[in-house]
Amino acid sequence: MKARFIVSLSMCLLFLIKGKTQDFRYGIEAGFLLSNFTIKENLIQNLELRTAPSAGFRINVHAGYTFPNNFSFIAAPGYMLKGGDFILDADQSTEGERLSVDLHYIHLPANVEYYLGNKFLISAGP
Repeated sequence: MKARFIVSLSMCLLFLIKGKTQDFRYGIEAGFLLSNFTIKENLIQNLELRTAPSAGFRINVHAGYTFPNNFSFIAAPGYMLKGGDFILDADQSTEGERLSVDLHYIHLPANVEYYLGNKFLISAGP
């Protein structure tokens, strides 16, 4: 738990390492995530079910290429750890059992951008 806290705290300091060589851009991004579950309906009778947030992190490697006609393609594959805690209370007088759920994601976004001048762009992608 202590190691997880230290990793989460270090990821809290969002950092970005960028490189640029003419039309090709690359870099690494990392960040801190705080996620939680939402319970719409408790289907179990006589059981109080609550949720608590859980700390996670993300790390992406991104690369992009700018074409001569103001178009650009950017891919940023990465890993993301999300989750949350379920707290099961049989009775409200005691703290219940805590069930931690970690969700591991690998995401592969790819965006296309069109530059309208130096400071404005239109971006499309998942």
